[in-house]
Amino acid sequence: MGIEQMSAIAHELGIYVDEESPECQDAKKNADSITAEIQDILEYKEAQLPLQGQIWKDLTRLEKEEFRLRKVGSEK
Repeated sequence: MGIEQMSAIAHELGIYVDEESPECQDAKKNADSITAEIQDILEYKEAQLPLQGQIWKDLTRLEKEEFRLRKVGSEK
Protein backbone atom coordinates (compact mmCIF):
# COMPACT_ATOMS: atom_id res chain seq x y z
CA MET A 1 0.00 0.00 0.00
CA GLY A 2 1.42 3.37 -1.02
CA ILE A 3 1.33 6.67 0.82
CA GLU A 4 -1.35 7.99 -1.52
CA GLN A 5 -3.59 5.02 -0.69
CA MET A 6 -2.98 5.43 3.04
CA SER A 7 -3.77 9.12 2.78
CA ALA A 8 -7.05 8.38 0.97
CA ILE A 9 -8.08 5.82 3.59
CA ALA A 10 -7.17 8.18 6.44
CA HIS A 11 -9.22 10.92 4.76
CA GLU A 12 -12.22 8.56 4.54
CA LEU A 13 -11.84 7.85 8.26
CA GLY A 14 -11.76 11.56 9.07
CA ILE A 15 -8.06 11.62 9.94
CA TYR A 16 -6.12 14.67 8.77
CA VAL A 17 -2.77 13.85 7.21
CA ASP A 18 0.04 16.22 6.27
CA GLU A 19 -0.05 15.07 2.65
CA GLU A 20 -3.33 16.98 2.24
CA SER A 21 -1.77 20.32 3.18
CA PRO A 22 -0.93 22.79 0.39
CA GLU A 23 2.73 22.83 1.45
CA CYS A 24 3.05 19.06 1.06
CA GLN A 25 1.20 19.13 -2.26
CA ASP A 26 3.59 21.80 -3.58
CA ALA A 27 6.62 19.87 -2.31
CA LYS A 28 5.38 16.69 -4.00
CA LYS A 29 4.88 18.52 -7.29
CA ASN A 30 8.39 19.98 -7.05
CA ALA A 31 9.93 16.60 -6.22
CA ASP A 32 8.05 14.94 -9.08
CA SER A 33 9.24 17.59 -11.55
CA ILE A 34 12.85 17.12 -10.44
CA THR A 35 12.79 13.34 -10.56
CA ALA A 36 10.98 13.31 -13.92
CA GLU A 37 13.98 15.00 -15.56
CA ILE A 38 16.59 12.58 -14.19
CA GLN A 39 17.66 10.29 -17.01
CA ASP A 40 20.92 8.82 -15.69
CA ILE A 41 21.03 8.47 -11.90
CA LEU A 42 24.82 8.15 -11.66
CA GLU A 43 25.37 11.22 -13.83
CA TYR A 44 22.82 13.20 -11.80
CA LYS A 45 24.46 12.23 -8.50
CA GLU A 46 27.91 13.22 -9.74
CA ALA A 47 26.61 16.62 -10.88
CA GLN A 48 24.33 17.42 -7.94
CA LEU A 49 26.09 15.66 -5.05
CA PRO A 50 29.81 16.12 -5.67
CA LEU A 51 30.76 15.52 -2.04
CA GLN A 52 29.11 12.10 -2.03
CA GLY A 53 31.66 10.52 -4.35
CA GLN A 54 35.34 9.78 -4.19
CA ILE A 55 36.23 13.20 -2.76
CA TRP A 56 34.01 12.51 0.25
CA LYS A 57 35.53 9.06 0.77
CA ASP A 58 39.05 10.49 0.63
CA LEU A 59 38.18 13.29 3.06
CA THR A 60 36.58 10.86 5.49
CA ARG A 61 39.61 8.57 5.35
CA LEU A 62 41.95 11.51 6.08
CA GLU A 63 39.80 12.72 8.97
CA LYS A 64 39.76 9.24 10.51
CA GLU A 65 43.52 8.99 10.17
CA GLU A 66 43.96 12.42 11.78
CA PHE A 67 41.68 11.44 14.68
CA ARG A 68 43.60 8.20 15.25
CA LEU A 69 46.90 10.09 15.30
CA ARG A 70 45.52 12.61 17.82
CA LYS A 71 44.25 9.77 20.00
CA VAL A 72 47.64 8.01 19.93
CA GLY A 73 49.40 11.29 20.76
CA SER A 74 47.15 12.01 23.74
CA GLU A 75 47.68 8.53 25.22
CA LYS A 76 51.42 9.01 25.63
